[in-house]
Amino acid sequence: METESSPSQLSTVAQATRALIPLAQMQRLLMLDDLWTANLEDARSDEPTERVDFEGLVALAEEMERALRDTPSAAAQVIELLEDVPRDAGEGALQLIGTSDEQTAGAFAEILREDLQGLDARQAFTAACRFIEAETDAEIEHLNSKRSQLEQGELPDPDLRLNFRCISTLVGIGAIWALAAAGATTVIGAPIAIGAGVVGAGSSLVEKWKKSGCKVNARDGLQAFA
Repeated sequence: METESSPSQLSTVAQATRALIPLAQMQRLLMLDDLWTANLEDARSDEPTERVDFEGLVALAEEMERALRDTPSAAAQVIELLEDVPRDAGEGALQLIGTSDEQTAGAFAEILREDLQGLDARQAFTAACRFIEAETDAEIEHLNSKRSQLEQGELPDPDLRLNFRCISTLVGIGAIWALAAAGATTVIGAPIAIGAGVVGAGSSLVEKWKKSGCKVNARDGLQAFA
């Protein structure tokens, strides 16, 4: 016999959807940037593994621009999620993440404790979103200058601007934190599977944060929009 979903369950599903969409958008941007960087670094090396595909690199730059144009709306959605998070939910969010992966929960806790310039989680994640909303047009202009170089047969430096990459990573982390803080990983009947998938994304974002030295490289952007 089928049972009807309760209002709280339906609210949890809606909350999960609201978090997963911007998370996927930020992950897509960062994945494309990884691919862009790897291809350009190989092309610029003394012994590239294959002939430089300028046309393919231009197409990849265009795909990155499309992903960049999605980031302001993703950031706005994360801000809405953060506004709904109860003030005392931070510790509970880390505990919920820890039910799927204690190591990732510990890495989240370290970032929150040591890397956010004295801001609490809500302040830092909101500042990250505001930065993305304000700086996306400049990042697109920066990318387009690189695309122009490619169209002229020149190889530009790789990467998004490092502070933009770092703060994009933090927006993704913020989406996961807001989802966990709202208890939205307990979606009907499958908390472990959904929690593990979301936390797996969190583990990848934490790795990008640390690899890019984001504790330092995100500092000015966070302070400017806190």
